[in-house]
Amino acid sequence: LVIEVHVQPHTFFRREGLDLSLDVPLTIAEAYLGADIEVPTPGGRVRVHVPPQTVSGAKLRLKGKGVRRQQATGDLFVHLQVQRPEVGDPACAAAAAAATHAKPLREGLVV
Repeated sequence: LVIEVHVQPHTFFRREGLDLSLDVPLTIAEAYLGADIEVPTPGGRVRVHVPPQTVSGAKLRLKGKGVRRQQATGDLFVHLQVQRPEVGDPACAAAAAAATHAKPLREGLVV
Protein backbone atom coordinates (compact mmCIF):
# COMPACT_ATOMS: atom_id res chain seq x y z
CA LEU A 1 0.00 0.00 0.00
CA VAL A 2 1.39 3.39 -1.02
CA ILE A 3 -0.23 6.55 0.30
CA GLU A 4 0.58 9.79 -1.45
CA VAL A 5 -0.23 13.01 0.38
CA HIS A 6 -0.40 16.43 -1.30
CA VAL A 7 -0.57 19.48 0.95
CA GLN A 8 -2.09 22.62 -0.52
CA PRO A 9 -0.64 25.96 0.57
CA HIS A 10 -2.82 27.84 3.06
CA THR A 11 -4.64 30.93 1.85
CA PHE A 12 -3.08 33.21 4.50
CA PHE A 13 -0.29 31.42 6.37
CA ARG A 14 3.15 30.41 5.11
CA ARG A 15 5.05 27.77 7.03
CA GLU A 16 8.79 27.82 7.70
CA GLY A 17 9.61 24.88 9.97
CA LEU A 18 7.47 25.38 13.09
CA ASP A 19 7.09 29.11 12.43
CA LEU A 20 4.23 30.66 10.49
CA SER A 21 4.16 33.94 8.54
CA LEU A 22 1.12 36.07 7.80
CA ASP A 23 0.78 39.27 5.72
CA VAL A 24 -1.60 41.80 7.31
CA PRO A 25 -2.69 44.99 5.52
CA LEU A 26 -2.72 48.32 7.40
CA THR A 27 -4.13 51.71 6.53
CA ILE A 28 -1.74 54.66 6.44
CA ALA A 29 -3.42 56.07 9.56
CA GLU A 30 -2.99 52.80 11.49
CA ALA A 31 0.68 52.65 10.51
CA TYR A 32 1.44 56.28 11.32
CA LEU A 33 -0.60 56.70 14.50
CA GLY A 34 -0.37 53.11 15.79
CA ALA A 35 -3.35 50.88 16.41
CA ASP A 36 -4.64 47.75 18.08
CA ILE A 37 -5.72 45.29 15.39
CA GLU A 38 -7.00 41.72 15.36
CA VAL A 39 -5.05 39.09 13.45
CA PRO A 40 -6.02 35.47 12.80
CA THR A 41 -3.93 32.70 14.33
CA PRO A 42 -4.40 28.94 14.09
CA GLY A 43 -5.88 29.08 17.61
CA GLY A 44 -8.25 32.01 17.00
CA ARG A 45 -8.09 35.78 16.62
CA VAL A 46 -5.63 37.78 18.75
CA ARG A 47 -5.32 41.55 19.36
CA VAL A 48 -1.93 42.97 18.43
CA HIS A 49 -0.55 46.46 19.09
CA VAL A 50 0.98 48.15 16.04
CA PRO A 51 3.44 50.79 17.27
CA PRO A 52 3.21 54.35 15.91
CA GLN A 53 5.19 55.17 12.74
CA THR A 54 5.36 51.56 11.61
CA VAL A 55 6.74 51.11 8.09
CA SER A 56 5.54 48.66 5.49
CA GLY A 57 7.38 45.35 5.82
CA ALA A 58 7.80 45.56 9.60
CA LYS A 59 7.45 42.24 11.47
CA LEU A 60 5.74 41.47 14.75
CA ARG A 61 6.42 38.17 16.52
CA LEU A 62 3.67 36.34 18.37
CA LYS A 63 5.55 33.86 20.51
CA GLY A 64 4.06 30.38 20.72
CA LYS A 65 1.34 31.00 18.11
CA GLY A 66 2.94 28.86 15.39
CA VAL A 67 2.86 25.11 14.72
CA ARG A 68 2.85 22.77 17.75
CA ARG A 69 4.82 19.55 17.57
CA GLN A 70 5.17 17.41 20.70
CA GLN A 71 7.24 19.61 23.05
CA ALA A 72 8.13 22.41 20.60
CA THR A 73 6.01 25.31 19.43
CA GLY A 74 6.83 27.80 16.70
CA ASP A 75 6.07 31.50 16.48
CA LEU A 76 3.76 33.49 14.22
CA PHE A 77 5.42 36.37 12.37
CA VAL A 78 3.01 39.11 11.29
CA HIS A 79 4.33 41.06 8.28
CA LEU A 80 2.66 44.48 8.21
CA GLN A 81 1.84 45.83 4.74
CA VAL A 82 0.82 49.50 4.57
CA GLN A 83 -1.82 49.97 1.87
CA ARG A 84 -2.19 53.19 -0.07
CA PRO A 85 -5.73 54.47 -0.59
CA GLU A 86 -7.44 54.26 -3.97
CA VAL A 87 -6.53 56.92 -6.52
CA GLY A 88 -9.18 59.63 -6.59
CA ASP A 89 -10.31 59.08 -2.97
CA PRO A 90 -11.50 62.56 -1.85
CA ALA A 91 -10.68 61.89 1.81
CA CYS A 92 -7.10 60.99 0.85
CA ALA A 93 -6.75 64.15 -1.25
CA ALA A 94 -7.98 66.30 1.65
CA ALA A 95 -5.60 64.64 4.10
CA ALA A 96 -2.64 65.05 1.73
CA ALA A 97 -3.46 68.74 1.21
CA ALA A 98 -3.62 69.30 4.97
CA ALA A 99 -0.39 67.44 5.76
CA THR A 100 2.45 69.61 7.06
CA HIS A 101 6.04 68.82 7.96
CA ALA A 102 8.22 70.34 10.67
CA LYS A 103 10.91 71.28 8.13
CA PRO A 104 11.08 71.38 4.33
CA LEU A 105 11.52 67.84 3.01
CA ARG A 106 14.10 68.69 0.35
CA GLU A 107 16.05 71.21 2.40
CA GLY A 108 19.37 69.34 2.20
CA LEU A 109 18.98 68.24 -1.43
CA VAL A 110 21.62 70.40 -3.11
CA VAL A 111 23.78 69.56 -6.11
